[in-house]
Amino acid sequence: MSLSERRRIELLEWVEEQLRGSGSGAVDAKTWAMRNGVADLELRTLLDSLKADGLLKDAGVEHDWWAAWASIGGSVGTGARGRRVSLAPAGVAELQGIRARRSNRLKRNVHVRNVILQWLYERADEPVRSLTEMINDPEVHFHWEGLTRDEVRPLSVSLG
Repeated sequence: MSLSERRRIELLEWVEEQLRGSGSGAVDAKTWAMRNGVADLELRTLLDSLKADGLLKDAGVEHDWWAAWASIGGSVGTGARGRRVSLAPAGVAELQGIRARRSNRLKRNVHVRNVILQWLYERADEPVRSLTEMINDPEVHFHWEGLTRDEVRPLSVSLG
């Protein structure tokens, strides 16, 4: 899985979490992007992709008074503050499906063993310095959820 695909799920999960904690039906995805070091272009690409797949709905772009000032010739302001989005019904269903797949402990344990072996085989000619290196690899996950040190350590020791 690419970093872009993983970011899609992370953004969907973040939107759901924010909506649960707020009284509004939309959140500003720009906040997520700033917290995760995601550039504007990448955020727009992610949002467009999620909207095209029917997982997110556009709730409009918020403008502030700096944008209005800039539009009449003022020298300050950057325009839109962020992109407000909400979950579409398909997005809710997608997240429910992901959670159901993640909760299958047997499949997760089998997957963890397989991903460790695959990761090590792909690096057979390289020295592996630590478990953190593997855990932080965006390709190492179970249904877009990173593996933990606790679940990887016993398996890596037995493979050692």
